[in-house]
Amino acid sequence: LAQAFSETEIARVRCNAFVAKTAMAGADRFPFKLYKQEGDWSLQGSEGKYSFNPETCELDLGEGAVARFYCRPIQQEPLRPSSADAAIRAGASIQIKSSEIMREIQDEEENEGALFVLPSQLNGAEYTSHERRSIVEVVEEYKRDNTGGPRGQLAAHPAAAQFVIDNAANERQQEGINAVDQLLKVEGIKEVLELRNGYLEIKEPKDEELEKQVLALMDENLHSLRPLVMEDIPASGLTPNKGRRATDMQHKVGLVYASAVPVQAYMNKGPKAANRAFQECVARRILTAQYFGALKHAAEWASEKKLQRKVFLMPLGGGVFNNPWESICSSMANAMAMLSEQFPNAPELLDVYALAWNGNRAEEETLERFLKGS
Repeated sequence: LAQAFSETEIARVRCNAFVAKTAMAGADRFPFKLYKQEGDWSLQGSEGKYSFNPETCELDLGEGAVARFYCRPIQQEPLRPSSADAAIRAGASIQIKSSEIMREIQDEEENEGALFVLPSQLNGAEYTSHERRSIVEVVEEYKRDNTGGPRGQLAAHPAAAQFVIDNAANERQQEGINAVDQLLKVEGIKEVLELRNGYLEIKEPKDEELEKQVLALMDENLHSLRPLVMEDIPASGLTPNKGRRATDMQHKVGLVYASAVPVQAYMNKGPKAANRAFQECVARRILTAQYFGALKHAAEWASEKKLQRKVFLMPLGGGVFNNPWESICSSMANAMAMLSEQFPNAPELLDVYALAWNGNRAEEETLERFLKGS
């Protein structure tokens, strides 16, 4: 990589690497209540145990593998939005690939070390709704959900998914893993936003002026959002047809457990729900922060290791979450533009793709239209 750089660029890489080394040198201590430090997992006839060290955030998956869980806030200072022109250029730089998440995770030749941003919930788990009855307890339950997020988690070592399931924040475990715990402590925000089993509920502010105040407070505090990242996971989960475990796959990947906000869907619909325009503004901010947090994490990783890293951004919020595709794509583009401001050498550090599902041709065409204007 260094051979392709000028002396100025090499100096910049070294500077970024120094900053990244400080940020990435060992995950911070686990900041949530640890409900289960050791646990059992079972999937498709395989079974095993995991153990977690809250001081180092290392997760012993068994079978000779150790992953690491990162959940620190994005950064210490407020996020700086990009200009519209910068976002347009950044969006055009995102490549689009039509494929399937399990196949990509288990493609050892092409994607060893890649980072995948998966649609999950804001507690890292995969629940089919915000209701208590939808709380998942074992990774085997993910087999019933054929959407991209559960499929992505199933493609990797099952111990990682089971650890997140066992420690996710929900009605039974209020102090568990929660990407927005700091944001929801802010006066003026906590009265309007609430996490319900991983789903962000948006309550109706009393008037338009209060809506503006909430959005301004979000802008000041989005940097406290925690990207939920599991690194160094063997891609030894289920094969794409879910017929067996791919125990022959030992290359490692990273997973980001991210989530959209339901817009006029789930608990955010009905006569008492906040208006759609306000919901979309909240949802777009959460999306942008999560995409940016994932990309920044990847750039720090690449700077530290002096390697280019491939990143796959799955569309967050389409389908039943009812986020407009324009919002999803603009969030990706804005996140890329914001990253480029912090890491001017981002194109050398990251190889970024928006992953369209090959089962729906329209998804690829939609990404092309909104990211590249074609």
